[in-house]
Amino acid sequence: MQEKIQHVIDFFSNVEGISFDGERYVVSNTKMEQVDLYNITYDEYGDTLRLQIKRYFNGESVKYLEALESEIKSADINLSLLIVSLAGIILTYNPITDIISEFGTKNENISTQVENLIAYYKLFNYFKTSPFCDYYNSANDQIIFYSSTHGIIKIKHDVIPPKLNNFRIKERVNEILALAKPIEVSSFLKNSFYTISNGTGILDFKEIINKSDGIISITKRDYELVAKKFDFDKFRDSLYKEKENFFKEIREIIGKIFSQAVGIPISISASVFATYKVSDDTLMLVLVLLAFSLYVAFYIKIQCIYKKDLKEIENDFVQSFSIIQSKSGLPINTINIEKDKIERKISSTQDIIFWSILLVSFLALLVVVYIIYEITTNETFSLIKILLRKN
Repeated sequence: MQEKIQHVIDFFSNVEGISFDGERYVVSNTKMEQVDLYNITYDEYGDTLRLQIKRYFNGESVKYLEALESEIKSADINLSLLIVSLAGIILTYNPITDIISEFGTKNENISTQVENLIAYYKLFNYFKTSPFCDYYNSANDQIIFYSSTHGIIKIKHDVIPPKLNNFRIKERVNEILALAKPIEVSSFLKNSFYTISNGTGILDFKEIINKSDGIISITKRDYELVAKKFDFDKFRDSLYKEKENFFKEIREIIGKIFSQAVGIPISISASVFATYKVSDDTLMLVLVLLAFSLYVAFYIKIQCIYKKDLKEIENDFVQSFSIIQSKSGLPINTINIEKDKIERKISSTQDIIFWSILLVSFLALLVVVYIIYEITTNETFSLIKILLRKN
């Protein structure tokens, strides 16, 4: 075999004008003597010779690199392959050892192309088998799974595989196969297809290759959670308990806000009553004004403290739910529902504080205007102003 391989490599290296017509290699019949020199069989077709390279390797599964995607079928990777390139490069594949050997001039792109196609078909061959998929629809080129969680999942594959020579996929394919074969893990792998499909349950076979990192990560995470007997209900209870803790803290702040708010009407009433009683005494009116102003300032200060406490609760909430979201493994919808409830509660409490400060400030302004009016219309105040003018 080694001698034949070297013979064909020498032939491609020394005979000029060899091309590929879509089915086989051809050369002008003027090169007949050169072809005969290397004992390559051919058919004479018009003014060209159609070279029978495959016949030269009788008994071998020979494919042409120039039509690799259409030449190699899924069943071929179970055979010993011999791939011939127009550039004089020959690659052999041993399915038992899963090793590709390259002869002639080394070419990284060609070896990657062959390796990727074989890895692609290895994955495809296993996915379409009955131990893994529920139904293989060869008429529509679909691999179908039935999931109790997500319903029907469909994977569409191309009749002729796409070129995948931009990066090597062998390692990631082997990792997916390692997850697909154990029965206890395969269901998690299938569910990851649904997740990667953005909830449609329909994806292309090439997407599995391109998004393999995500598929592997999701499958391992979900399996590890179950393997460790992770109690989702228990964690969900913890989630609800965490929400109630935030609610309790917010309710305490709301209680304090309203307890403070109760004192405002009393303070206003007392100030107005005091103003009425001492309307003739300018000094007492000034004292009432000062006392009321200090009380309002104190009230606003207290509300600002509550606002700061609420901000700390909000920061704790953001941090806690970030951890829950990244570590729990709970469905994102479940987390978001509880998260939204707390966000609304925090937002409404912030509104209460804002409007409370605004309303008290407005009412205080009215009372201050009223007391100043009383002071300016007071007889004693008028007398003082007259005396000041005379001086």
